[in-house]
Amino acid sequence: MKEVALFSKVIGTGEPLIILHGLFGSNENLARVAKELSTNFMVHCLDIRNHGRSPHSDEMSYEDLVKDLLVYMDQHKIESADFIGHSMGGKVAMSLALAHPNKVNELIVGDIAPVTYSPHHLEILEALESVDFNRDTTRNAVDQTL
Repeated sequence: MKEVALFSKVIGTGEPLIILHGLFGSNENLARVAKELSTNFMVHCLDIRNHGRSPHSDEMSYEDLVKDLLVYMDQHKIESADFIGHSMGGKVAMSLALAHPNKVNELIVGDIAPVTYSPHHLEILEALESVDFNRDTTRNAVDQTL
C-alpha cells in the first residue's frame, strides 16, 4: 500500500475542517458548504485518490484512503480535525475515526452508513470503460456510446 499526495483547496482560518467528497466526485462538490464554513474554520477540501486532481492508483481500499488522509494531515501539521464526509468520503472519515480516534474531533457523515455495501456501480464502470476516447472526442459522441 503506497499513499498518494492528495490535492486540496484550503480556504478560511481557524481550526481545521476536512471535507471529503463521494464516489466519482471532487473537492468542488461541497464548495458552497466549504465557503460558508470558511468564516469559522480553515477548510481543507480534498480530492480523494483516483478522483479530481489527486493521483491515480490501482490500489483503492479504505485502508489506503485512511493512510492518504494521515499523510495529508501530517504534511499540513494537523494533529486532529473536524470532518464532513459525503457518501464514500463519509466512509473514509468513519474508517479514520475507528482506526485513529485521536485524529477526529467531530464528524458529520451524509448519505452512507457504517456497513459493507455490495458492489452496485459495476454497470456504470463497465459502460465508462467501453468508451474509446480516441474515437469519441465530444460529449455527444460519448453519450451515444454510453
